[in-house]
Amino acid sequence: MPKPSEYKAIELWGKQLGSYQYYIKDQQEQALMDHAPLDALYERDGKWTTVRDLAADHTFHRLYQEYIKS
Repeated sequence: MPKPSEYKAIELWGKQLGSYQYYIKDQQEQALMDHAPLDALYERDGKWTTVRDLAADHTFHRLYQEYIKS
């Protein structure tokens, strides 16, 4: 079972938006409870949007790949 901290996409997405760390951690915990995919970004109306849902040319793809390698 994953840990909340393994939801790296939520962490990076939140940082890019300027979200507070407590909010990012809360979202990571919610994703875990919802059994969201590890590349989840945010939840809306009960559905988690993932990195894979973004357009292929979205700049977040590059940022995310760099982030998870570090």
